This record gives sequence, C-alpha cells and structure tokens, in this order.
Amino acid sequence: MRGILTIATGDVFSKFLLVAINLMLIRSLSVHDYAHFTILTTVAYLGYQMVCGPLERLYIAEHAKYKEHLTSIKNTLLLLCLLLSGIWLWKTSTALDIFLCWVGIIVLTHHQYLKIHFQKKEDFTVYSLMEICKNFGWLLLAAIPFIFKIQINEAYYFEALIFSALVTILIFGRVRQIFPLKIPEKGELFSSAIALKKANFVIGYTLAGAAIPYYPVFVAVYTSEPYVTSLYGAASRYLAILNMAAFAFNTVLLPQLASVNKVEECWSIIKRLAKKLPIFIFCYLLVIVVVYLGMPFVDKGKYSELPIIFLLMSITPFLSLISAPFINILLLNNGSRLIFLTMLSALVLSIAMIPLMNKVFPFQYIPAVGSIITYLLIAFICIFGAINMKDIYSKNSDQSVNENVRDENSTY
Repeated sequence: MRGILTIATGDVFSKFLLVAINLMLIRSLSVHDYAHFTILTTVAYLGYQMVCGPLERLYIAEHAKYKEHLTSIKNTLLLLCLLLSGIWLWKTSTALDIFLCWVGIIVLTHHQYLKIHFQKKEDFTVYSLMEICKNFGWLLLAAIPFIFKIQINEAYYFEALIFSALVTILIFGRVRQIFPLKIPEKGELFSSAIALKKANFVIGYTLAGAAIPYYPVFVAVYTSEPYVTSLYGAASRYLAILNMAAFAFNTVLLPQLASVNKVEECWSIIKRLAKKLPIFIFCYLLVIVVVYLGMPFVDKGKYSELPIIFLLMSITPFLSLISAPFINILLLNNGSRLIFLTMLSALVLSIAMIPLMNKVFPFQYIPAVGSIITYLLIAFICIFGAINMKDIYSKNSDQSVNENVRDENSTY
C-alpha cells in the first residue's frame, strides 16, 4: 500500500500541474488552434504508448525471458509507430507537424522507458518525480506567453512538452539514453522477430489497450470538424483527472501480480483492494461533480456539449479500473490470447457500429458512446473469463486432492 500511496501522491501533484496547463490552453486557445494542438498531442501520446505498453509488460512481468531483446523490440516498435503516424498524418497535416510528432514520439518513448526502469526496481519515488519534473517544466514554458502576453503558434506548447521531457531524461537518466534509436541489424531483427512472435498476444493486447483510450479523439478527427476535435481533446484533458486513479492502481498492481505464482494469491490481492472500493467510488463521484460544475467557468462557454461528453466519458476509467485485476489474473493463466481477441473485437465492433449510432445519436456524442461500449465489453468478458477460470481451477484442485486421497488409501 505504501507504493500505491507514493504513486497516488506523486500522480495527484503531477496531474495538478497537467490540469493547470490544460485549463490554461482550453481557456485561451481558439477552437481551431486547440484542435491542432489536440491532433499533435494525441498522435505523440498514442505513438509512445504503443511502444511502451508492450515494453512495460515484457520488462516488468517477463524481464528474465525477454531482457536480451528489449532494446531491439523497443527500436522495432518505435520505427513502426513513426511510419504509421507519418502515413496517418500525411494527407491531413503539414510536413512540420509530422516532424514534430516524430520527435515527440521518440522523446516521450525514452522518457517512459526510463520510468519503466524505475517501476521495475519499485523505486516509486523517482518514478513519480520524473512525471512531476516533466509537467512542472512544461507548465513553466507554457506560462511564458501568457505572462508576457506574447502571441504564439499553438505548436509551441507541444514543443514545450517535448523539451521538458528531454530535460527530465537528462536529469534522471544518462545522455546515451536520449536518442538510442537505430535501425536494428539483421541478426537483432531476426532474434527480436522470434521474441515478438512468442509474445504476439501479449504485445497485441497491449497495443490494442494503448489505442482504445484514443478512440474518441480519432473518430472526432475524422469528422474534419475542428469543433468536434477540440471538444474531445478538452474532454480527454478533464478525463485525465479520473484516469490517475486507474493509472496509480495499475502501476503498483502489475509488479505485485508479476511476483505471484498462484491464482489464490491473486484473488487475495483483489479481495484486499475490493474492501477499499466504496471509498474510491465516493471520491470518484466527488471529483466528477467538481469537474462538471467547473467546466463552464474554464472554457467560457466555447464547448456547450462538453459537460455531457465528460459525464459519458467518466464511465470508461471506472470500467478500466475494475477490469484491470481480472485482466492480470487472465495473464497469469496464459489468457493473453483471450484478452487480445476481446480488446480487438470490442474496438472493431465499436467502429463498425458508428453508422448505426449515427442514426440514434447526434454525431458529437458518438465517440463517447462508442468508447463506453468498448470498455463495457472488455470489462464484462474479462471479469467473466477470470471468474470462470477460478471455478475451473477450483474444480481441478478439488479433483487433484480427491485423487491424492484415493492414492493414499490404496497404499494401506
């Protein structure tokens, strides 16, 4: 619990800094400018998380098995994400935007990779300080145009984020950790491909898990309406306040469950955490009410649908939180294939349902409703699968005990 407290305290403070930055930008930037800023940050965030999601799982939960391949896997995934992000931005953005997103993905990837290193060591103090340092530096740089009343392009605020993350790497890491990006050699690429194949479903579900939170923004971007893009960009910033609980929970839970070898121990951890669920729900609802009431004062009425969008989207972090322990139980029982297929199916289904939802809801609500459907399906299937697995395990254990008793009786 000390780890959870350290992470939660650090995360609350870093998110406080992050909230200050985003409220300042939501209030000050025009709808068109904030839509551009949303696209830049969304592509960079999704890119680095699609690299670091699989790395976090392999580095922490299966470090001994994949430690020789981690650097090569990181570089392979990073190059793949750079290629995909460039293709996606090619027709909708400028060459400068593509370059900025690439730099952002590279720097944020190595910032997060360094954090994963400290997470593995269970050095949660340094882990939290890294995020605080990055956000504090970003806040200082973002505040300069407002303090001195300088008219500046919205891309500056994204560049400030990159620079702050880079300085944080220098402070907490080593110079050689900044740009260790290189094209893997043929031998490294071959060995990494074998390692990736062995962990294909683990990597698959972490990639899907990284993409799902950005589903609403990407659907909004495809409308080509700056207002809808800005609307979901602003909603995602407010949602980050709620996401910090699930993030802190998973950050500490993953190393704990990685050291567990028996299903019963996993359920014991879940039961201990479940006792604190009522307190969490009360605090969660309290934060939702406070944020909801404060929104109109922040955006000056620019986003009239934002409070409703936020209320709808606030369901998703809660679903993510309650399903996380059960996903870890499935992983402990080699259930990565089920998790990957569940996440992929839920994501594909929510995309396929867009034309149907378009006939029922106004389009500005469709990304939020689709996101809820995705998280709900994942939570239901994973919880049901983990409980079913527990029943099967219990029956097998009872059968094993009965067989042992019969064997002992036959010896007399």
